Amino acid sequence: MIDIVEVPAAPIVPPFPAVGSNNYNDEAYAAGVALPGLSAGIHAMAMATKTNATATHERALAADQAKTDATAQADAAMGYRNTTELHAVTATEKAAQATGASEAAALSQAAAQGSAAAAASSTPSAPKMLQLASWMAR
Repeated sequence: MIDIVEVPAAPIVPPFPAVGSNNYNDEAYAAGVALPGLSAGIHAMAMATKTNATATHERALAADQAKTDATAQADAAMGYRNTTELHAVTATEKAAQATGASEAAALSQAAAQGSAAAAASSTPSAPKMLQLASWMAR
């Protein structure tokens, strides 16, 4: 990437002598001799400006690419958020089902204990079982 450079100071334009000046020839010669330096100074300013424009353009392209990359990352993050939210809803539903199953199991256990108690109280004693078995054998 091209670096930003400092633009040189503007060259000083020598004053052109007024017509009718006492030293017109000398002053006009001095002004004419200074023009190539003026041209070189203006050229240096123009080249520095062009370099800075190119560097700025490169940075603008890089910023645009960074924006595109950031947008893609934000879109991906939104997708992950949506997926996570969906899984959270599913987990909540499964937790509710598990709670319902746990409550149903507790009710079944209580019913089974009640049935076991009822069965224990109605189980015939061993002698009665023998009497029943002998009666059935006849």
